[in-house]
Amino acid sequence: MDIAFVPNFLLARLEQDAERRIHLNVFFSAIILFVAAVFVVQHQATLDAVPHVCLVQAIGGIPCPGCGVTRSVLAVLIGDLGRAWQMNPAGPLVCLAVVSQVPLRLMALTGMMNSKLAMVASRSMTAVILAVLILNWLRHLL
Repeated sequence: MDIAFVPNFLLARLEQDAERRIHLNVFFSAIILFVAAVFVVQHQATLDAVPHVCLVQAIGGIPCPGCGVTRSVLAVLIGDLGRAWQMNPAGPLVCLAVVSQVPLRLMALTGMMNSKLAMVASRSMTAVILAVLILNWLRHLL
């Protein structure tokens, strides 16, 4: 799952090839998400006050495939895996995919793993998460 939000102009200064910059971006983004997760766990009571909002459900009357993923991820962060699975089974998979990016990208950057293989592994995780999202969505619609 390639979550990469570090601005490219910052990574361009590292004078790495484009493929290494992708690995660096995903690696640094995962680290930033870990720091954010620590913050979220520490301020969880405040986040519980945030109402559930889904524009697809508000406009169309049906839940979107991603409904519950954020709340599911938050439940994983506080250790409530049962609640996380009930909210949306993709949430724990998203957490697992993000956590796996750190060793995966480090292995690609250090040469312990073929760079292309790391990208294929990451994209395979994304495909599994998308499949779970769609299957869960269909389960709610039917």
